[in-house]
Amino acid sequence: GVHRSTRELESAIQDYIAATNDAPKPFRWTKTADDILASIQRFCLRTLDASPYNRLLQRTSESGHYFGLPIVLRVEMTPFIAATLTFMIQSGAFFAEIFRAGIVSVERGQREAARAIGLTEAQCLWRVVLPQAVKRMFPAMMERSIELMKTTTLVATVSYADLLFQANELAQKTYRPLEVFTIAALIYFVTISLVSFIGARIERRFALSGELSVR
Repeated sequence: GVHRSTRELESAIQDYIAATNDAPKPFRWTKTADDILASIQRFCLRTLDASPYNRLLQRTSESGHYFGLPIVLRVEMTPFIAATLTFMIQSGAFFAEIFRAGIVSVERGQREAARAIGLTEAQCLWRVVLPQAVKRMFPAMMERSIELMKTTTLVATVSYADLLFQANELAQKTYRPLEVFTIAALIYFVTISLVSFIGARIERRFALSGELSVR
């Protein structure tokens, strides 16, 4: 009698499993909203950073902002606004990825502990997550900012009178391109070196707290 009851129970369990597998399953999203946004962001990053088309894309984007939008939207756009919009679009995805990686790098247990002691989501982000995330994302942010400073020389595409544009104008007027471009290069070198030095000092101060390792 016991063996028969056991066989009947096993048969009933197998029938239930078979019926469950054959039953239509409700539709569920295979990806969360974060996964979808992350996929879109990765696509944008790969598109914007596709070498060797990156520089060409920047030049085309600047020209499109300056010469295309005024025709489509019927608005006047200065070279400064055109260049600013271009660099916002070009660098926005990269800075967003750095910011996201810095926040994700903070251990989930710290957020759960902060919520356990009664902090709200905003307080947890402001007092626990961001202080650590900023220290971790600072080197990448600094590196990308320096790269952006060097990329600003492309604003001459929309006739914005930056340092390199003025140097080119002066070289054509004085017929002394070697001296003019050498001085312009030294100005760029000193400016970027100064920013790099300040960034390195700040990074060392962060390293004293144990959040970073000095490279």
